[in-house]
Order: sequence, then structure tokens, then C-alpha cells
Amino acid sequence: MLRRKVAVVTRSTSGAGLGIACRFAAAGADLAINGFDETTAAEILRQEISDTYGVRVVFCPADVSEPYGAARLIGDATSMLGRVDILVNYAGTRLDAAVHEFPTEQWHATIANNLTAVFLTTRAVLPQMFERNWGRIINVASVSGLVATANRAAYVASTHGVIGFTKCVALEIAPSGITCNAICPSLSPASRLREQRTSRFVASKRLDLVEEGAVLLEEGCPALALPGDWLGDLAKFLCSDAGAHLNGVALPVDGGFPLDEYGFRDRL
Repeated sequence: MLRRKVAVVTRSTSGAGLGIACRFAAAGADLAINGFDETTAAEILRQEISDTYGVRVVFCPADVSEPYGAARLIGDATSMLGRVDILVNYAGTRLDAAVHEFPTEQWHATIANNLTAVFLTTRAVLPQMFERNWGRIINVASVSGLVATANRAAYVASTHGVIGFTKCVALEIAPSGITCNAICPSLSPASRLREQRTSRFVASKRLDLVEEGAVLLEEGCPALALPGDWLGDLAKFLCSDAGAHLNGVALPVDGGFPLDEYGFRDRL
């Protein structure tokens, strides 16, 4: 489906970012994976993806939260793979704390990692997409970009910002063959964040871990899948001809996860 396309996925050497990258590789896209440091492990991972899916894969170490790193990522991917057709911005750092206790440096770090990085990579890649009159930009935000949650001001503000930024970009690129959309996942069963929060929830209810799945279903959280599946497959759809008519949308991928007054999310 994506053969002869080139995809860049930020923060993609582990977790859901890696899952998204592998989904693109499985669909035939050449791939630039991204992480902070150039290591032997990253090279092994790069080779493994290439061998498994039969596509070109390069590793581009860069911190996309700062201008040089974002420009370097897009520049290196373009020079090594010829162009960038698809950009997936995947990132998410968070600290839970009340506003009056929130460290200023952590606020700036959260905004830089979750929001500024999206702006910087998008700014860097758009000129070449305009030249070809085709491109796909997919920003992975969060359901926290659609609702508010106490004690997560920086994370909620940054993910709301990603959605607002996505809509602004969509308006600017509307006459072209480029689209910009946001995906808003809920908690991932494979993420360390969900593992920590679920453990706290289970402990608070004095449950053993065997009961975890039943509890989540009972509390209204059905149909959660692995992040590489539910994010990667939706991202692929947005890159397809069928997805070409979606622009500037924020798509919740939450398995029916409640966002209502019951506040189940706040208890995890």
C-alpha cells in the first residue's frame, strides 16, 4: 500500500512509536526511525526491521524538541532516502502535579517535547511536500487533547496544542495534496505509563493482577489493543487514497474509553 513512499516516525526506537514504524514498513514504506542517541542497539534494530520487511531503513538520531535536531532529522532522512512523504510525530512526556506545585522546568520540557517538536518537524518537512503536491503529516496526540484532567496541566495543554496546531496546518495546506491529522489514543496496554497507573488502580482496590482485565472491562474500558495495531493501522489508513479526504481531524482511538463525568480516567 505504501511501497515507494518514505516515512519518518519520531521517537520510534521503542514502544508504540516502534510499533507504528513497523506497520509502515510492513506496508512497504522505506523508513527513517528516530531516537536520541546513536547506539549499537539502534543499529541492530534498524537492520532487523530492514531484514524483516524488505525495505530501506535508516536511523536518524536527533532531539526533535529543538530546531537543529528537527531540521537534522528531516535533512538526514531526505539525503539518505531521497525524500520524505510521510511524517508521524510520536512523542509524549508527562508529569502529574498540581499547577501550584508544577516545576517550571518540567513545564517547558513537556511543551517542548509534546508540542514544539511537532511544529519544528512539520516546518522542516512541508517545503518538499509542497514541491511534490503530496504528503501526509500525522500527529499522535492523546485523548487528553480532547478533555481536561486535574494535575496534568502541562500534558493537557500540550496535547490540546497539538490538535489546534494540526487544524491550523490543515487549513494552510488545504489547496494542496497534503493532509495533516491527529490521532488521539487512550492508554496503551503496552506502555510503561499504563502499567504504572493500572498497578496503582489495582492496588487501591486491593485486587490481584489476574483480575485487572475484568476490572477494566467492568469499568467501561473495552476493546483496547496493542499500540502498534491501533495507531499504526489508523496511520496507514490516513496515508491511503481513502484517507485523503480527512484533513484537520482529531481521531479518538480509545476502545470506548469513557470521557464522561464518571472520570474513570482520573482513577488510573
